[in-house]
Amino acid sequence: MDPLPQFAPVAYDVGWSVLALAALALTAWALKELWTSTWATGVAGVLWFLIVLAVPVVGPAVFLLTDRSRERLPAPAGGRHPGPRG
Repeated sequence: MDPLPQFAPVAYDVGWSVLALAALALTAWALKELWTSTWATGVAGVLWFLIVLAVPVVGPAVFLLTDRSRERLPAPAGGRHPGPRG
């Protein structure tokens, strides 16, 4: 009995897996920054949340680029920033 045919080399599987993990990490980073953001609250925060989740790579990238240009609050002495939700 013949083994199953290999349609793509293993390198393609590894490459696509790395890209998928990078996209997931970028989305997680954007959501973390959104949570601690002082300017993306209320309707703007909800819209950014939906954009970050709905547009896989571009949404988080655009949010992170625009978030970096905004003024950030310094972290409290304890090290953990509570975010706008307390």
